[in-house]
Amino acid sequence: MTSDQPGSGSSSRSRRGRVAAACYRQAARGIEFLLVRTSGGCHWTFPKGHVKRGEHPLDAAAREAREEAGVTGRLEPEPVGGYLYPGGSGPKEERKDPVVAYLLEVVTEDPPEEVKREPTWFTPAEARRTLAEDREEKYVREHDRILDAALERLGSPEGNGA
Repeated sequence: MTSDQPGSGSSSRSRRGRVAAACYRQAARGIEFLLVRTSGGCHWTFPKGHVKRGEHPLDAAAREAREEAGVTGRLEPEPVGGYLYPGGSGPKEERKDPVVAYLLEVVTEDPPEEVKREPTWFTPAEARRTLAEDREEKYVREHDRILDAALERLGSPEGNGA
């Protein structure tokens, strides 16, 4: 991984990067996204985490989806995009972790390994509102970009803040 890629921070763990699985399904009411509670339980997010040593980013995204949301499915090999997420080390105002997001079409659902994550399905509009709850505007925009890119890639007319 080169220094300009997400996760190129100072610790060996962060150099391997963070990935997210933007999990979706086609439901009767249209495309839905699966969000999970953050580890602290205060916010909602896409299943995400660090890439382990020797692990491919796609495998890490699949692992995070399984552990946090209890889902498996088909991952697109190309990232849908990247976003900044509060975290990392350093002064609070500078802590941002770059995350690479991959689309995962959910095929199976089971209880998650991390039971406090409360995986829940949301329409795109509901996902936008839920991801925005109690977040700084810059992180709201980051999540919106991933939702827009995902909807565009999926050929949905619901993109661009709908």
